[in-house]
Formats: sequence, C-alpha cells, structure tokens
Amino acid sequence: MAGIRNRYAAGVILGDDFFNYVSGEFRYLYHDGHPFLAAPGVKTDIQGQSHALTYALLFHFKNREHRLRPFVTGGTAGKNYVIASPEPFPQPVPQIASLIENDVWKVVFTVGGG
Repeated sequence: MAGIRNRYAAGVILGDDFFNYVSGEFRYLYHDGHPFLAAPGVKTDIQGQSHALTYALLFHFKNREHRLRPFVTGGTAGKNYVIASPEPFPQPVPQIASLIENDVWKVVFTVGGG
C-alpha cells in the first residue's frame, strides 16, 4: 500500500466580488503529510508536504443583495509536492515502489457549486 499520511492542513481564502454575479477566490492550502509505503511486515515513510495555489471564478445566480447566493465555480491551480528528507536506504519494497527525493509540480483543475 502507498499513500500520504494525513497529519494536518491549514489554508487561507481571499475573495473579491467583481460584479453583481461574478466573484473570484484565491486559495492557498498547506498539507503536512508524509508519503509512505507499507507491505506485510514493512512500513516506512519520508518527510514531505504539499502546497496548493488555486484561483477560481464563481458565477452566482443571485446578486449581492441576496443573503443566499447559489453559485457554480471553476478554476485552475498548481500543486507542489515537496520532499523534506533523504530517501530511505535500503528501500523497503523496491520491487513494488520506491520513495524518492523528487519535488513535483502538478496542474490542478477545480469545479464545484454551492
């Protein structure tokens, strides 16, 4: 089994109403979670975290004067996975997977509503 441990996450949201029916949101999310590998009798992890930077437009069905404003949203983002410690040696299950020291940026797309 492989995954990322859930330790904690913290974030910030900044929003602005451009027009009566359109607004925008910038979001930053920090997730401290260590990538890990586990197999029968073997379990190891490596220190790591991720940073997500997102910008989305919200299209509201009601103007600003309404208390409840249903919306649909869509945006794009970048997510950076950072490894903060050396690779384990020896690798726990090299025939299946390896934990490597390699920072990676990924493109993310968001959609939603509320």
